[in-house]
Amino acid sequence: MNNKSIIKKYMPILLIIVIVGLICFFVGKNIGLNTDITSSNTTVEDVKVEKQTISKTITSNGSIESYSSEKLELSTSYYYDSLYVEEDDIVKKGDKILKYTNGKYLYAPYDLVISKISVPNTNSKASTNNYIQVERIDKLKVNMNISETEISNIKLGTNVSIKLNADSSKNYSGEVTKINSIGTYSSSGTTFEVEVTIVNDSSIKIGMSVSCTISIDEIQDALVVPVNAVQINGDRRYVIVVNGKEKKEVDVTTGLSNDKYVEIKSGLTEGEIVRVVTITKQNTIRNSNNKRDNSSYPNSGGPNGNNYNGEKPSRNFDGGNKPN
Repeated sequence: MNNKSIIKKYMPILLIIVIVGLICFFVGKNIGLNTDITSSNTTVEDVKVEKQTISKTITSNGSIESYSSEKLELSTSYYYDSLYVEEDDIVKKGDKILKYTNGKYLYAPYDLVISKISVPNTNSKASTNNYIQVERIDKLKVNMNISETEISNIKLGTNVSIKLNADSSKNYSGEVTKINSIGTYSSSGTTFEVEVTIVNDSSIKIGMSVSCTISIDEIQDALVVPVNAVQINGDRRYVIVVNGKEKKEVDVTTGLSNDKYVEIKSGLTEGEIVRVVTITKQNTIRNSNNKRDNSSYPNSGGPNGNNYNGEKPSRNFDGGNKPN
């Protein structure tokens, strides 16, 4: 069969494939099949420059652990008589754990939980294989993971505020008792494990989940504005001051900042009005049923972001843009 005959034979099939492909393309385009549309919403708010206490904190979640695990040794000189506890029992300091035949006892050296028991037969001497394993609970600990950018702010003895997730109405006070010298790397950056010790008031149990907060700086009566009010352009930081219908750019010197506010060291006075521009981006994805899946997220824009009436949206100081 020559080439012309082959082309003639399969030409109808090729034409059908092309036509079906074109139909699918135009139908999909018409209904917006899997189309990802991004839109943005800009909000503008004029706020007053005011004084307040501004603080910067580090927070981390974790779970309560025993302060230490220990095997209490049994006397190899006495004969074992009887046991006063079972596994998982809570025993207060000074309470009896077991009795020897000569009338002597093994007492709890501190508040503890019995985790494992290995005792000899009654009227037998203990060997080195016999012990009472306990978890100390008069003091407890929790580990925090601190980022490499903040670890320099943490010192031994630093106070830590702790809240139980089961009861956030009460604050517990702990302190940093150990800082690991070797960090753990991940795609989001390196973190260092910090051990925090807590004195137990008998209401905290091993395994409870907690939230830990460390205050690394605080300023009383600081002049502050919302973080998004400060525009960043290279080394320059400025705000848009609003006075009636008039607006002007005013350079400022910034200080301490957190996720909500930034301290203004110079450039503004209390009571002035500054403009805050926030951009929220929204993604719309059309699925095969032509239904929209909307998700939105805020974007502070930055000096190179979309302008609103000639004004540049602000950029948060996080992500490498630290205050002067």
